[in-house]
Amino acid sequence: MWWIIMGCVWKTQDTSLEQSIDDPPIEVIDDLSWVDPDNLPSGDNPCREPIRMRVNYVVDGDTFFADGDNGEEKVRIIGVNTPELHDDECYAAEAKTFLTQLISGKWVWLTFDRDCTDYYERTLAYVHVGTGEMDFVERQLLRGGYAQDFPFENTDTFAALFAMDEATARDDNVGGWGACNW
Repeated sequence: MWWIIMGCVWKTQDTSLEQSIDDPPIEVIDDLSWVDPDNLPSGDNPCREPIRMRVNYVVDGDTFFADGDNGEEKVRIIGVNTPELHDDECYAAEAKTFLTQLISGKWVWLTFDRDCTDYYERTLAYVHVGTGEMDFVERQLLRGGYAQDFPFENTDTFAALFAMDEATARDDNVGGWGACNW
């Protein structure tokens, strides 16, 4: 069986994996247990402590299901809005694909702002895949042109930062800004 992981081709034999000597080293995606949640960006007055969860399923570019210590939660990524798949909006499939490749089946950290749930009883959270500046998932969605900034009421701590990321994508005409003329 052959697998393609992060641009490298692997062949499985029994339970071992082999990598070609010519291939660059592959970054192992871990459970992020090494992350100190105190070092992750969160809201000014968070409604909840940061939690680490494993993503089960991506619904669209800004919503997913994940498992944590308290069971499965439907998570709405705050600060961004992506095109709607059910309305067949331009760049919706690309936004879902991007988020799926970024987080599906992987561990993420969630941090919070003042409100923890929305009208639809989804968990409202900032999403992190590490501690780096661009490990803030919202920033990747915005900079790639997969989303527009969308501050929710009481979850607007990073509104200025996200607006700058959106402006960068818009000015560079990337993603939906170039393909859809948002």
